[in-house]
Amino acid sequence: MKKLTVNKSEENIMNHKKISSIFIAAIMLTSLSLVVGMLPCATADTPYRVYGYVYDTSHNQIIPNNVSLSFPSQTGIQADLLSGGIYRITFDADPVIGEEGIFSVVYSGKTWTALETITVYGSGSIEKNLTINLSGMSSNSPPNIPSIPNPTNGATSVSRNKDLGWTGGDPDSGDVVTYDVYFGTSSPPSKISPNQSGTSYDTGTMSYNTKYYWKIVAWDDHGASAEGSIWSFTTKKQSTNSPTENNPVDTNSAPVAVINVSDSTVFIGETIFFDGNGSYDSDGDVFNWSWNFGDGNSAFGSTATHAYSQEGDFTVTLTIKDNQGKIDTETVTITVTKANIPPSDPEIVGPENGTKGTEYTFTVSSTDADNDTIQYITNWDDGETNETAFVANGTSADLIHSYATAGKYTITVRANDNETVSGTAQHIIYIDAIQVDNIGYLTDDDTDGTYDSFHNDTSAQETDVEKQGDGTYLLDDDGDGEWDWIYDVETETLSEYVEPTPDADNTALIVLAIIIILFLIVLGYLVKRNNDKKKAQKKEAEKKSQPKKKITSKKSKK
Repeated sequence: MKKLTVNKSEENIMNHKKISSIFIAAIMLTSLSLVVGMLPCATADTPYRVYGYVYDTSHNQIIPNNVSLSFPSQTGIQADLLSGGIYRITFDADPVIGEEGIFSVVYSGKTWTALETITVYGSGSIEKNLTINLSGMSSNSPPNIPSIPNPTNGATSVSRNKDLGWTGGDPDSGDVVTYDVYFGTSSPPSKISPNQSGTSYDTGTMSYNTKYYWKIVAWDDHGASAEGSIWSFTTKKQSTNSPTENNPVDTNSAPVAVINVSDSTVFIGETIFFDGNGSYDSDGDVFNWSWNFGDGNSAFGSTATHAYSQEGDFTVTLTIKDNQGKIDTETVTITVTKANIPPSDPEIVGPENGTKGTEYTFTVSSTDADNDTIQYITNWDDGETNETAFVANGTSADLIHSYATAGKYTITVRANDNETVSGTAQHIIYIDAIQVDNIGYLTDDDTDGTYDSFHNDTSAQETDVEKQGDGTYLLDDDGDGEWDWIYDVETETLSEYVEPTPDADNTALIVLAIIIILFLIVLGYLVKRNNDKKKAQKKEAEKKSQPKKKITSKKSKK
């Protein structure tokens, strides 16, 4: 095994067109060789590109076409065929030192699988060299192209009971070959028998004087295939002589194919349901249904489902066969379009509080996965709406609006791409209003700094409020004329209202107490006076009851 020669410049690579100067790497089990060179790469943003030739040493010539390169285990690598048999391999990113990968070469219908090691040298240099070593090459030949049709192509007056036959096989001994049989009255014919092992097919009893088309596709057990040509033949005409045992009159009526489809206009990837159960045969039974979806795919059975992978109009063909071999076909056209992805839900940025009569700016933005232009549709929640002009995908819009009355407003915005509309985004703004917990909001209707009414969020009922001396507000949230809540604007706290207990009127008790006290004072005075009187009377009586004393006087001596 020789190492592949690496060239240092594009000029050297182009000189390889001269066969005498091409460096060749011998490949095991084949005479195929890949010669490559590396173009200088100035920056890490520039893809690395390897140019080279596929060279057939057995015939001493460059292979200019019928060669494909693939890298199934690598990402960011692709191969392109340029003019003059030059192949360009592109690395989308700067290769990593020591990076390895697998690739295969397909040439002349054979797949050559090789273990290919990519080694990056010269870290930090502008020009990096790649060395590609090929070893362990093995190949698989596709099956033989089906040939020698029977009936022969273009044959006429073919028996209605004629079986189809052909020659197949595979050049690689040991490969197992199966065949797909395509047969019908239209070209191209529909597949009616997949994966059969034999090289003949029983068509049943065919119609008189009818042109039939058929084709065989051979497959080996490695997945390689070979497709034969579309052949045709015409069955014999019905005899005008009296019927005999060898020429019976065909009394069998052909079946009628009927297609029912769930939808004939769909998006890419959308599943369609096909139903052939409406097909019928007036004098027998339908026992074979085959579907051709017009995109290279087929199915069998009275019903089928299919989803298309690309846009376009596709003709779906249903071919049915009755129990005596007669065939009928029916077609339906399916239109496939690309589904439009709606824009993303918009984002809204703007003030959350404001005053009536003042203009405020709200910025809205959205993106569209299909890169469609976008229009913003706004509802200001005050009876007014706004629609912008269509702008480029991802472009934001500044919306200006003012409100005439106090209240709580929920602004809604949707994005429209002229086909679909996004979900709704919301933004709440309070105009001369304040939210009260989760039950509603207060509004300052005259902008005097005092809230005048309460709006219940659940019932939408508006009721009066009363501001107390401490700055709190009494709220009647159900309109029954009774206070239900106390709201403190400063602390934003809500508490249940409790009716205060009225003060007792003690005037009568006080008067009564005063009267009793006065009575007691008077009574005490009268009792005391009476006691004093009795004492005086007693004292006077005692005085009167005492005898009088005789008074003598002494005369003095002279």
